[in-house]
Amino acid sequence: MSDEKKTKTPNRYQERQDARRQRYLDLAAANREKGNAAYSRAQGILSHIPAGQPILIGHHSERRHRGAIARVDRLLDVAFGETASKADYFESRAAAVGNAGISSDDPTALEQLQEKLNERTRDQEDMKKANAVIRRHLKKGPDAATKALIDELGMTEKKARYILEPDCFGGVGYAKYRLSNNSAEIRRLQKRIDDLKKRDSVEEVREEHEGFTYLTDKEDNRIHFIFPGKPDDETRALLKGNGFKWSPTRGAWVRQISNAGLYAASRVKAALTK
Repeated sequence: MSDEKKTKTPNRYQERQDARRQRYLDLAAANREKGNAAYSRAQGILSHIPAGQPILIGHHSERRHRGAIARVDRLLDVAFGETASKADYFESRAAAVGNAGISSDDPTALEQLQEKLNERTRDQEDMKKANAVIRRHLKKGPDAATKALIDELGMTEKKARYILEPDCFGGVGYAKYRLSNNSAEIRRLQKRIDDLKKRDSVEEVREEHEGFTYLTDKEDNRIHFIFPGKPDDETRALLKGNGFKWSPTRGAWVRQISNAGLYAASRVKAALTK
């Protein structure tokens, strides 16, 4: 199967992301509609008050006039305050779906992480090479160091002169903290890759026990505990204490597949089957 076909194949992760995004958009639209309705009602009330009409103190219309103004104020607060803020919030949440980093639930997570790791590794090597060139040639002057960076590393003149600009401590080239931070990120990415590979090596199982079903779903990246009805308080406390959460969409108590998750699942199974 080609990479293009793999990319276009629907999967549960994408479906959940799409459903989540649509849920936020629906909530935003509902608040916009509620705000528009409140504004229309305010306009309707104001249409019965002549433009520029002051409150007639002592007149029989005073109480009605003040009440109308108070209702308009409340409706405008709803239209331009409460509902507008909620709509903006849900729209921002919808826009953020899928943009919060690489999720382990994404079937392409391993490929994405490997690509980031390769990029970070290349950056680390490039920074080390640049610093080595600078150490060799800077004693001949910044122009010599600039030329060396261009000739030996293929760096643009603009970039070469930029990294040769002294920082606030007088240092030139790539600072130690940049190399250190990048190295830490390389280790973090490698660990995530190793963890995902271990997860992918886990076999899918489905076990029927008295009172519950246990299964591992690799596509869903979840360990499932399924009960015929609502578990009792003790069982729910056991599940929650081991990191499992109720998922209405799955109809199961779930936790991500990981070494820790599998160990927690074995504890729950042991307690339920004793």
